[in-house]
Amino acid sequence: MGGTQIYLDWAPKAFFLAVLAVMALKYILRSRNAQEEITYPWLRLTFFRLTVALLVWRILFAVSQMYLQYLTWSAEGNILGQRLLPPYQSWNYFLRFSLGRFWLNILIAFAAALIFYIFLRVLKEWTPRFFETEEPELGFSAAFLSGWPGFAIFFPLVFIFIIVVSISRLLIWRQAYTTLGGAFILAVLVQVFWGEKFIQLFKLFVLRI
Repeated sequence: MGGTQIYLDWAPKAFFLAVLAVMALKYILRSRNAQEEITYPWLRLTFFRLTVALLVWRILFAVSQMYLQYLTWSAEGNILGQRLLPPYQSWNYFLRFSLGRFWLNILIAFAAALIFYIFLRVLKEWTPRFFETEEPELGFSAAFLSGWPGFAIFFPLVFIFIIVVSISRLLIWRQAYTTLGGAFILAVLVQVFWGEKFIQLFKLFVLRI
């Protein structure tokens, strides 16, 4: 079980950090007008495709969690766990348990990210000067990467970093306007590394699924 626990604890973190690194590097290179200099295929991924990759990973990980849960309950000597499986219980019990334990978080995280993306698309129609190419998709990917209840930390951080980035651009580069991409990257970065501390600090653990 030691290897299983390592997989459950570290596989998601490793994948999310890899996606975050690609996301940040792609944004930095693009903002420097260096897209043509990118020679690595994995950096040519669009932000939308990064979101699809995240969704596929979350689905595969949830399936693996279901499988490991079944192995745990059906293990020899686990009498209580075996009582939760057929023939003592119907498969519906296991599926309902898995839905609440492994799948509901994905659905809520994706729904929150999708609503955020729709908001960004509408905002872009009204005020296009705040957006560069693919920035609504970057926001979608960053929001989904934040997960749930991480999105509850990511969302207000975006607005805080919009102010920080705007002031920095004004003072350092004398630019009056800023786009939202930098705020998305900074917000998801803080959420990934310190989101758990914020959740504890603001007692948002009640939002956990």
